[in-house]
Amino acid sequence: MSEQIFTFPTYDLAQSILGQHNRYLHMMLEVISADVVARGDTVVIKGDEEQVNALYRTLEELVFLYREGSTITESQVRIAAKLVANGKADAVHNMLTCAVKILRLKRKVRSTM
Repeated sequence: MSEQIFTFPTYDLAQSILGQHNRYLHMMLEVISADVVARGDTVVIKGDEEQVNALYRTLEELVFLYREGSTITESQVRIAAKLVANGKADAVHNMLTCAVKILRLKRKVRSTM
């Protein structure tokens, strides 16, 4: 049994990543089986070491995406959790980085129109 504690820098960031009433967190748990207690800006993750690490990494990747200016969506949560759970965490980061670049390009195009 393994345990990790994920602490968000702010409560608002936690709300954006975990979703209203922890909706996004529940979506992650549909893919990654772990015991979780979420309170405020902290998520305590317990379970099999591989699953605990996968959920922790999923949270990290979603925080990265949010900090790069993206609004977190259901599809991003599902894709990130599935890729990390299948051992493709690097693909998540690359995918999210590409998504951020596209968002920035869209913003630039809109501002020049």
